[in-house]
Amino acid sequence: MTPLPPGVYRTRLMPAHAGICLHPRLIFIGRSAGADVVAHEQEHAAQQRRDGWARWVWRYFTSRPHRLAYEVAAYAVSASIAPWALPEYARALASPLYRLRITEAQAAYLIAVRALAHRTP
Repeated sequence: MTPLPPGVYRTRLMPAHAGICLHPRLIFIGRSAGADVVAHEQEHAAQQRRDGWARWVWRYFTSRPHRLAYEVAAYAVSASIAPWALPEYARALASPLYRLRITEAQAAYLIAVRALAHRTP
């Protein structure tokens, strides 16, 4: 297993392939989470640094459009690392967990467009 970046910690308290960014310097990931999950959570950390932690948390939990934008950006980073997992990411983004009211097809489209826009030739 590769070493983790500073501020990222593996824990048995998370589902095996999941992660959560509680603060820009505090990310927990499951014991089997790969580089795509780490990068996803690091994108949330970058968002929190950019927008301010309190503002990010407020927007994430109170604004569906902000939550959608934050998650699409993070899943696009994951898709740039593991493009074969796009259907899995779309299924997750369209799930009731995020309360976004989008279909898997819409989620896949949004993630793919964002991932391609940030891809280097």
